[in-house]
Amino acid sequence: LEERKRTGRFKGELTCLRRDGQKFPGELTSVVFPDKDGRLRTIIIIRDITEHRRAGEALFKANRALKTLSACNEALVRATDESELLQETCRIAVDVGGYRMAWVGFAQHDREKTVRPAAQAGFEAGYLQTIKIAWDDTEHAEGPTGEAIRTGKTQIRPNIQAEPDCIRWRDDAMKRGYYSAIALPLSHDGNTFGALTVSYTHLRAHETK
Repeated sequence: LEERKRTGRFKGELTCLRRDGQKFPGELTSVVFPDKDGRLRTIIIIRDITEHRRAGEALFKANRALKTLSACNEALVRATDESELLQETCRIAVDVGGYRMAWVGFAQHDREKTVRPAAQAGFEAGYLQTIKIAWDDTEHAEGPTGEAIRTGKTQIRPNIQAEPDCIRWRDDAMKRGYYSAIALPLSHDGNTFGALTVSYTHLRAHETK
């Protein structure tokens, strides 16, 4: 209203409210003009830009994924050993991909079939030392990392708070801002030997969808 009073017009994005109480992003355009009798009139147009926002978010995600993949390919070419490659991949996931934390775990063939962290980047704050992860069929294998190694399939947890198999490490994850996670199995000759797990935060709305 202040801008319209000063310039005679306003155009911008505002959070709008439907009659049923539902909020939606709207593009609002408003102008003030005199009618034939000199009285000030106004026209207000509100356009629902929900789909426009979604399209923009999808494009942002796609561009970010392409940049991350490209950077990982470059790292693969430059790497001189496995440890360097794993660490650089985790760094790229955080610095280029914009994720909260990334780590690589190797499946151990000990009695408890534990998962040993081999590389990590991002905000970890002792998380990998606090939790216990296994890849067998016990309760410690619940969650994306253990299941990715055990099944050899990508595991996605879009909402850790609501996932029943994340109960054992949910509190530790939430304290560090891990609200979603994806675990990608690492395989060679058909055998899965580890997983790359990436955790998301909810600082940006499109990262929780």
